[in-house]
This record gives sequence, C-alpha cells and structure tokens, in this order.
Amino acid sequence: GLCLKMRIFHMHMESDRSAAVRDYVLAVVKLGSRGGVFRYKTRIHKTLFVLAQEFEELSWLRNDFVPGHFGPWSYEIEFEVEYLAHLGLLEDRVDRQDVIDGLKHTGYIYYYRLTRAGRVFAGRAVKELSPKIKKRMKELLNLSLWELIGYVYVRYPECASRSVYADDELLPARRQPTTQRPSAGANTE
Repeated sequence: GLCLKMRIFHMHMESDRSAAVRDYVLAVVKLGSRGGVFRYKTRIHKTLFVLAQEFEELSWLRNDFVPGHFGPWSYEIEFEVEYLAHLGLLEDRVDRQDVIDGLKHTGYIYYYRLTRAGRVFAGRAVKELSPKIKKRMKELLNLSLWELIGYVYVRYPECASRSVYADDELLPARRQPTTQRPSAGANTE
C-alpha cells in the first residue's frame, strides 16, 4: 500500500540525488585535473561544500556536510567517489605523504584519473553546469589545497571545529581578517 509507495518514491529520489552528486564529483575532477590527474580528495569535498553554501540550486547538499579533521566532510560525496571508482569511471591511487606543497600533512593523499568512459560522463556533467557554478568551480579549483582549506576555515569557521588544522599557523588565511566575519572569533574553537 502507501508504505511501499513511499519507500519506492524515497528510493527513486535517493537515486536522483546520488546521480546528481556523482555528476558534480565528475565535473570537479574533470575541471580540477592537471595533466590528466586530480589531486586530493579533500579538494572535492571543500569545492562542493563552498558551492553548496553559495548557490541556492545546490542547497540540497548543505546538510550533508559534517565537521571533519580537514573541515567540512560529506559521507555521501565519499561514497559516490568510491562508487565512481567501482563503476570504472575513476581510477584512484593512494600515497602516504607527510608534506604537501611545503606544509605538513597527516595521512594519505588521493590521486584520481578519469577513465575513458569517465571522461565521457564528466564531459556531459560539465556541460550541464550552469555558467555561474562552472565559473565559481573553476575559481575554487585554481586555489592551492591550502588556500582552499584556509578560505573555508575563515569563511565558515563553524566547520573547522574538529579540524586538525583549525589553529595551525601554517594556514596563513586563518590569520587574515575577513570581511564576512569578525576576525576575533576566528581562532576560538
């Protein structure tokens, strides 16, 4: 009866949402790849986090982010990245690395490469982006990893509450006053 119809409706909505997340992940990887390689899983999460905050048409993604060790993190995005690899659209490689771009780093870094099929789907995903979102996505992807993390921490300090870098002097953007928020509260987490 009604319960089954609701469950089917929910499953249908869930699959639409999942497909949309996958498309945004593919677009980020395509636009952020350099020499065919996309670096840093964190960059996928932070880019989509900022876009979800700044664009009303992506507001459906906002509540999916939780404060993680490197700022806002989405389990849904994490799942879809792994699912894209499972589908054969993304190849991933993991390295242990202590320093990234001259700054200390704790843990592993992920490299992604679109497969031949992945490039086709990613190309479609980029074509579907609104010009405003595409332009902003490119701006965010042109930042270094640390500039992007620093921007997120300064602009959205509530998302840095569990971050291992929240008070790190190595994030210069963290120490710069920002026009959006008072700088006094920036380091009190």
